[in-house]
Formats: sequence, C-alpha cells, structure tokens
Amino acid sequence: MLISGRCHCGNISFALDWRPEPSEIPARACTCSFCAKHGSVWTSCPTGSLTVSVKDRVRVSKYAFGTKTAGVSRVHRLWRGAGGH
Repeated sequence: MLISGRCHCGNISFALDWRPEPSEIPARACTCSFCAKHGSVWTSCPTGSLTVSVKDRVRVSKYAFGTKTAGVSRVHRLWRGAGGH
C-alpha cells in the first residue's frame, strides 16, 4: 500500500510504501506535550520504505524536546510557515 501526503504549501512531502499490505494501520498516541498539543498520532512499519522530500530546506527548522538527549527519532522538523509540523 502506498501512503503519501504533503504539507499545505507542498514544501514537505512523503511516501510510505507499506509492505506487506495491512488489513488495518495501527496508530499510537504520544503523551508528550508537543504531540498532545497538536493531537498527533504515530505509526511505524519496519518492513516498509519511507521517503521524505523537502523542496526548500531553509523553510524547515529543527525542534528537539527538553533535554535533547532522546536521539534523532524524537527530533521534529517544523515548517517555518503558518505553524505546520
């Protein structure tokens, strides 16, 4: 199953090739303050392939939680436009 999306302006886009095709996609809620504020949910597909494209990297900033010790998996890329993430 190919799942794709982009931000409102199209600067950031993604394509997730989910293999094998799932009967349902599991989602998990994160309880950190950032995710709770934005209503974010997460999923993962260890057997899949994710491609993320950024047209203009200058318009993207990096946000790391509190102690900044959680590693790259807990670093968000934020769009510098109208509040997107």
